[in-house]
Amino acid sequence: IGTRLMRALMSEARDRGLTIMEGTVLAENAGMLQLMQSLGFSMRRSPEEPELYLVERWL
Repeated sequence: IGTRLMRALMSEARDRGLTIMEGTVLAENAGMLQLMQSLGFSMRRSPEEPELYLVERWL
């Protein structure tokens, strides 16, 4: 369900003219981090909050 939902959100974002999606994920949320990686999002630790990953993907 998560993969289909994210793909639908990415498609809608593109249709509305957005060029990038970005967000934050808790470092302990391994499932979401794996999903983001499988969808091609780049990930890096937040320099201000090490318990967070910053994720982004060009659409």
